[in-house]
This record gives sequence, structure tokens and C-alpha cells, in this order.
Amino acid sequence: MIDLKEKVSEKNLVLLTGLTQGRINQMKSNQIWQVEMNLEDAAHAIVKWLGRRAAGHVSEDGLDLVQERAKLARENRETASLKNAEMRVALVRASEMRRAIFSAARSVRNSFQTIPDRISMPVAGMTDHHDIHTLIDQEVTQVLEDLDNDWSKLLPEEIDERDTIN
Repeated sequence: MIDLKEKVSEKNLVLLTGLTQGRINQMKSNQIWQVEMNLEDAAHAIVKWLGRRAAGHVSEDGLDLVQERAKLARENRETASLKNAEMRVALVRASEMRRAIFSAARSVRNSFQTIPDRISMPVAGMTDHHDIHTLIDQEVTQVLEDLDNDWSKLLPEEIDERDTIN
């Protein structure tokens, strides 16, 4: 037999309410009941809270209906703000950036890997190291210019402060 006037314990609340130990601990951390209460007061507080929860007046986090609506409104406002920033291109999805960077890196690798194929035949007939150097330099410069064009398509135009000083 449980004496309802004795000091509350989690074990007795589990036995009295039929709730799990974890649920009782969660209610304690949400301050639905306190250790200073007697068993009757704690059980009453739990039943009252469960009734308010079932009626939708209180959320799982302990917020009342007004606070819950305010929380939802804040979440909706933040979501809308992120969508608007994305539409203005002030915000870019990380997955899109990863894909663009991967494509650009693949392009860099592929472009540099094809240099030997393009210059091997002309270099084979050359004897002057200056001409060889010039040919290799032209190929590398061409690859870098092509990459610069590819990157400029990915990135928005930015005003260079050095251009505005002149």
C-alpha cells in the first residue's frame, strides 16, 4: 500500500501512474513535479499536466499553446527568410556548391591532363628549349584562361575595388 502523504519518489510515481521511469524523469526535468512534494501533490500535478497536454493546451516541451504558435511562427519566418535569400542568390545550398566545386576541380584536372597529348607531337620536332618553353607556357595559359571563363560563369560578378579607383 502506498501512502499518498509520504515524500514523493520516482519509483512510487511509476507505480502510481503507470508511466515509465524515463517519462517520470522527463516530467521532473520539465518541473511538472518536484522532489519537495508529497506523492499526492506530485501525482495530481502529473495528471493535471497530462490533461492539459491531451487537450492541446501544452506541448511536449512544456510550452503553452500561445508559446507553441509563436515558436511555429518564428520557424516559418526563418524558413521564409532562407528561401528569400536563396532566391536573391545571397544564399546557396551547400550541395550545389559541392557539385560546382567538384565539377570545376574535375575540369582543372582534365584540362591539365590533356596538355601532354596536345604538345607531345609539336615538341618532338623542336630542338630549341626556348620554343619548347613558349609552347608549354601557351598551353598552360590557355588552360588557365578557359578555367577562368568557366569559374566566372559559376560565380556572380563582383566589383573589384581596384577597378573603381582608376
